[in-house]
Amino acid sequence: MHVGAVGRAVCVVVVSAALQGCIGKPEYATAREYYQRGVALSQDPRPERRDLRQALRYLNTAVRMDPKMADAYRARGQVHQAEFRTDQAFRDFSKALQLNPGDHAAYSMRGAIQASRRRFAQAVADLTAAIERARDNPLYVYRRGLVYQEWGKPREAVADLYAAGTLFARGGYVSSVEDCIARIESLEPGSPSSATLRALLPKPKRKRR
Repeated sequence: MHVGAVGRAVCVVVVSAALQGCIGKPEYATAREYYQRGVALSQDPRPERRDLRQALRYLNTAVRMDPKMADAYRARGQVHQAEFRTDQAFRDFSKALQLNPGDHAAYSMRGAIQASRRRFAQAVADLTAAIERARDNPLYVYRRGLVYQEWGKPREAVADLYAAGTLFARGGYVSSVEDCIARIESLEPGSPSSATLRALLPKPKRKRR
């Protein structure tokens, strides 16, 4: 064989081996890194930067590498939920709770699926579990109030909407307080609860003369 041909053949072998090494090398070393990348891609505040398909691949890898990582199951469930695969989302939230019964976010997310299936008792149970684990989170109380409202239990709905409105007011979420007031009024016109919440809203500033 000609010397030039031998040299070219050696180069081809070396390059091929290098390419195979690059292709076979994993992108990240640990399940936690795959999880973090999956979360970053699925929850980026800039919608144009989100990539749910790639996020799902990363989270699948995280779960394969560490089948006991509860956070990865919850994050994967959120991706499934965003893509309207509620059966898969429900299974992932349930698995996350099996591994970490203290995960209030997973309870809330599973409760939302229960409510969408009109399993109101189960939805209330999940949201109650979320509230018990994060008592200062007004969203969980608000969501349970909405479930009670849809379930046809106005008294319980008003109680939750009032409690949620109070928590929203503490955080300065004026529009959320106003939403709670409107919902209470639709259920119980002239309710003292809505009047009390109105008193918590910031007073309009007087114009200087």
